[in-house]
Amino acid sequence: MNSIQTEAKNFNVDKIKEKLDPKYGIFQDLNVFVFIGFGYLYTYLKYHSLSSVAISFAVGIFTLQFSILTNAFFHCCFDKKFSKIPLSLDYMVDGDFAAATFLISYGAVMGKATFFQLFFMSFMECIFYSLNYKLGFEKLQVDDFGGSCYVHSFGALFGIGVSWLLYYDKKSKLEANPCKRSTKMTNTFAFIGTIFLWIFWPSFNTARIENDNEDKRYRAIINTILSITGSCIGTFITCYIFHGGKVEPEDMLRASIAGGVYVGGSSVMMNMPFASLIVGLFGGVISTLGFECLGPYCGKTCKLFETSGVLYLHGIPGFLGAVISAICVACMKSSKWKAGDIDNREKILHKNRSAAKQAGYEILVELITIALSLAGGIITGLILRLPACGDNKNYYMDDEYWKEENEDEESKVMVPT
Repeated sequence: MNSIQTEAKNFNVDKIKEKLDPKYGIFQDLNVFVFIGFGYLYTYLKYHSLSSVAISFAVGIFTLQFSILTNAFFHCCFDKKFSKIPLSLDYMVDGDFAAATFLISYGAVMGKATFFQLFFMSFMECIFYSLNYKLGFEKLQVDDFGGSCYVHSFGALFGIGVSWLLYYDKKSKLEANPCKRSTKMTNTFAFIGTIFLWIFWPSFNTARIENDNEDKRYRAIINTILSITGSCIGTFITCYIFHGGKVEPEDMLRASIAGGVYVGGSSVMMNMPFASLIVGLFGGVISTLGFECLGPYCGKTCKLFETSGVLYLHGIPGFLGAVISAICVACMKSSKWKAGDIDNREKILHKNRSAAKQAGYEILVELITIALSLAGGIITGLILRLPACGDNKNYYMDDEYWKEENEDEESKVMVPT
């Protein structure tokens, strides 16, 4: 409240509105991206669609709230100075990024975890996510604006760690479960989520860019759009060839938007449009092949039964996105940048680092992310295996946790004439 009063003294109403409106619009775009995009994307399971939307909303909101505390705590730790949290829309935006990270992890255990397990998983993930993000962003000075590393890699691997610890010995209940299937109707609803993610992905990749740096924001928007258009076409072509002239709906639901992950960290640095288009095109191909080939292989050999294929939409694309970002940084030569972009280059190469040294830091942060996310997921999974944490009795079913009207009884109700 005091900060708001201070602002009111220093600025007139018009200037306050100019400062507030852009960030609030970004925050609303992120809300649509996170809660409608991921929520409806996960509705493809026939008997679990209600839980997919409701859990994405409820636990996602809890993650947004709790991450404000964890982000502030680790900021104070690395700053070596503890003080009150200065609430602002920047903290809310960071909360949406944390919620997106959890919802990526949720895709790995969707339909299998109880409400308590999911809330506890969110609690633990916020701690590890904030530690990783603040360590990489504030201490090691690696930006990763679109979250290829901090959001997608971390969320996917954390969820995989939890899923593997909880379900590696439950093959019979998971592999051939008749409830783990989709229908034409559920896939249609899931496409709503895919389309919302596709539309708002440029907003997600640019939300953390400074408001006064329009050149960087504009470049990131263009590169993200080109990349996700490329991944959509690459996915369609790969599906068409792989399935002999037909398209697999679940591949189109997920792999088609992988381009946004691949350029998450590098979208502010790509000066040649064809580069982002090619990255997205091949990214769609790689993710589609991951869903079709690696998924069954991981189930048989590694006993990894993750529900939504987050490894192929977020994990592998996030890792490759970090590598692409490091390559882009390593190739940054001042002679190849226009005069107006030199300032952007200097902001990317922090603390007077050379291009090669900054690229090394990019790879280091990705390796730290892999280690922390897997460690956090495994620790969380070990705790959730304790008998006191309970277990889901009916996998991929809404019935156990939601009060629903009996459809047979509903069909017998007579409409008065």
